Amino acid sequence: GATPEFAVPGVILQKGVDYFTATLVGPGGETAPSTAVQYVYDTSKPKVAVTAPLNNATINGTSVTITGTTQARTVVVARNEANGASATGTAGPDGTFTITLALEPGTNGITLTGTDPAGNIGTSILSVLRGSGVLTASLTPSAYQYRASHLPQPVTLTALVTDPNGHPVN
Repeated sequence: GATPEFAVPGVILQKGVDYFTATLVGPGGETAPSTAVQYVYDTSKPKVAVTAPLNNATINGTSVTITGTTQARTVVVARNEANGASATGTAGPDGTFTITLALEPGTNGITLTGTDPAGNIGTSILSVLRGSGVLTASLTPSAYQYRASHLPQPVTLTALVTDPNGHPVN
């Protein structure tokens, strides 16, 4: 015919790998089969697993870097419900991905949607709290009251600085 393309209706694919060959039939008989063409029938949703940060973690910054694993070459979209921000990444050949997403103050519900090369969609949900990002310091004296009759007397002051997560800073 005028076009090298054609359709074969009614072919039922099996899950997994399917191979197809073609032959031509003419007045001289049937040709040998062509080289096999491979088609993969995939209906499995990709699992999107977040490895960091942990669910309900406190993030002290304006953005969060999300790392995880899924099926290789899956396109992962992270969407923050708190501010409507979204970011997209693609899983590498080993299935790992990294996405950085903007945060709002307070609780941020993040939905990760993975679309694999076959068009199957899997989701995962993550919640993080954007912290204040503020360091705090407290000053403690060795004594709070002094008698004038005992002056001069040494005073020791101890400073404690904590990071936004409440951990002491060296």
